[in-house]
Amino acid sequence: MRAINRDKALYKFICLLYFTVLLLCLRAVFTVEPKSTAVTLGSDLVLSCSAVALDVGGNRLTSASINYTWTLDGHAVPRKALHFFNHSLYVPTMTTADVGLYQCHVAFDLSTISSHNATVVVACNFPHVFTTLSQNKRHCLL
Repeated sequence: MRAINRDKALYKFICLLYFTVLLLCLRAVFTVEPKSTAVTLGSDLVLSCSAVALDVGGNRLTSASINYTWTLDGHAVPRKALHFFNHSLYVPTMTTADVGLYQCHVAFDLSTISSHNATVVVACNFPHVFTTLSQNKRHCLL
C-alpha cells in the first residue's frame, strides 16, 4: 500500500512539474504590428495589431485568451480611441494631441510582449514647415 501511495505522489509531482514547464513555455507572438504613418488633422487613424499564442512545440493555440492594450507615448491611449475588429486601434478625428509613439501590448498567460513603436505624425502640405508642440510631437504651421 505504501508503494502505491508513493507512486501516486510521484505521479502527481511529475504531472505538476510537466504542466508548470508547459505553462512557462507558452508564448504569444505578433503576426501584425502597427506601422508608422502620417495623418492629416481631422482624419481618422487605424493601427493594426494581432498576435497568436503558441505552445512549447510552436503549435498555435486556437482557444487561447489574449488581451490587447495600447499606449501612446508610454501612457494609456485616451478614451476617445476605440478598439475594434482584429485588435486594431481606431482614433477618430485626429488632433495634435493624438500624434506620437503608439505601441500594442499583448498579454497571454504569464508572458507579455510589446510591439515596436509606431510613430504617428501629422502630414503637411508643401512647404513642410513644422513647429514643435512637445517631445516627439510636431504639427504643421498653417
